[in-house]
Amino acid sequence: MRIAGIRKRRGWSQSQLAARLGVPRDRLSKWERGMNAPSLDDLSGLSEVLEVPLEELGLGRAPEGPISSADLKELTRYFLAMGRLLKPWMTRGRKE
Repeated sequence: MRIAGIRKRRGWSQSQLAARLGVPRDRLSKWERGMNAPSLDDLSGLSEVLEVPLEELGLGRAPEGPISSADLKELTRYFLAMGRLLKPWMTRGRKE
């Protein structure tokens, strides 16, 4: 994770970023030190608050341009498979 570097580029303290994310500062500190990894929801929040793509958070580099059609097809397959896996939990408690 490149959270600390991106946060510092913004000129924010850990406390400021944690407040913007709505998480405890010690949790953010653990993410920055690599002691824990943020959840998918937290990653999404980090991406939104820091205004950087997930690729920059995870790999330290911004996307190089538009996604290729081959990559888009592969990404679509992954999302469809993830939807199939998550469907039982998403529909739990609903009447069908």
